[in-house]
Amino acid sequence: MKKMSDYIDLLDMKIYSENDLKSALNDSNFIDINIFKKNEGNNWICAIATKKRMKINNS
Repeated sequence: MKKMSDYIDLLDMKIYSENDLKSALNDSNFIDINIFKKNEGNNWICAIATKKRMKINNS
């Protein structure tokens, strides 16, 4: 059985901490960012956010 680190390397995955994920979403114009995480057994992190709408200049 392969180790998780083998899959991370194979898929060139980026692993974010809660703060890194929130910062990356904020830098990408997301608002209302909610982070959920579980540290028991299989660790996981989930982010739900709203993308800011771009204003269109109709002039």
